[in-house]
Amino acid sequence: GVCDDQEGVSAAQWWYVGVAAALFGYCITSVGELLQKRAQAQDAALPPSLRAERFGAILLSKGWFAGYIMTLSSLPLTMTSLALAPESIISPLGAVTLIMFMVVGPRLLGENVAWKEVGLVVVIVGAVALTTVAGPKVEKQFTSTQLLLQWGQTGPLCMEVVVGVMFAFCFFHVHWETPRFERYRILMTAFLGAVCSAQSSIGYKAVGEAFSDPGEAGLAGFLFFPVYSVIFAVAQVHFMNFGLTEYDGVLFLPIYEALGIVFWTVFGMIFYEEYTCLTVLRGVEFTVGLAVTAACCALLPAAHRPSAQQRPVPLSGPVGGLLRGDTGLEAKPAGVEVAVQVVVWAGSQRPGRQAVGD
Repeated sequence: GVCDDQEGVSAAQWWYVGVAAALFGYCITSVGELLQKRAQAQDAALPPSLRAERFGAILLSKGWFAGYIMTLSSLPLTMTSLALAPESIISPLGAVTLIMFMVVGPRLLGENVAWKEVGLVVVIVGAVALTTVAGPKVEKQFTSTQLLLQWGQTGPLCMEVVVGVMFAFCFFHVHWETPRFERYRILMTAFLGAVCSAQSSIGYKAVGEAFSDPGEAGLAGFLFFPVYSVIFAVAQVHFMNFGLTEYDGVLFLPIYEALGIVFWTVFGMIFYEEYTCLTVLRGVEFTVGLAVTAACCALLPAAHRPSAQQRPVPLSGPVGGLLRGDTGLEAKPAGVEVAVQVVVWAGSQRPGRQAVGD
């Protein structure tokens, strides 16, 4: 494809329509995610016998589905915005969700927000604004055939390999709860959800591109993109709700969304080659904005003032148990503790030995 800034109506006009659709969609998404967290918290407060069933981390309750349906209703707006403007512009606009979480979250969830968190979120919004201003206002145009071939290009291929290795690393340390990386667990959980979200966004935009210029890929090639998006969207919902069961919503959701902005933007820049439409100065500003966003995400957990302690909701069922590293067996003391217990037990079995005080 080539950088295209005129086709019928000027690109600038379509860009504004895309931005407006994205902002409205992000507002709907943020409220839907907060409702999912509220459903998770309400379910956790119930006695175990009254809790709703789960599929992995997904809560099968009316309250949760109400939030999810609201989130899902923003999908047409997301796809429209991605079809009308570069992904590297639409993605940073997700900063509006951070504002919604800070304003609506405490009232809806009854959780605490520290001033340090507010300050970091303000910095993130500023960094995202810089990224949006610096990002390309035009983009390359692709047919569906060309999009299918993009995975064989050096840039997208290297991106997928690097992200795949990082994903496997985080998946292992999150779900098997290795003590060494416990302090980074919330960041790794948010990373898993954000990467799946970014992967699905590639498919969302590709569907719009394929509609406008189907190329020669045929029906199978055209259907590939929706299926690709759905697979990663389901994984995204799981990992996001996994984080919501473990952490306060006003802490986890801003980190998750901010990392989502970073990966949506980077994935779009690389996969759709939007970086070729950037000047050097704009590229530097764009990179600085993303770097500041990622850094503030890393600082948010330390700035958070936890709400009333909520016991993490154990993930039930075979899927949840497997993801949590649950084998169905009780945890056994390790090494020395086992040996000590064996010695004590053996000593208690000696003939004629009496208990102390007999």
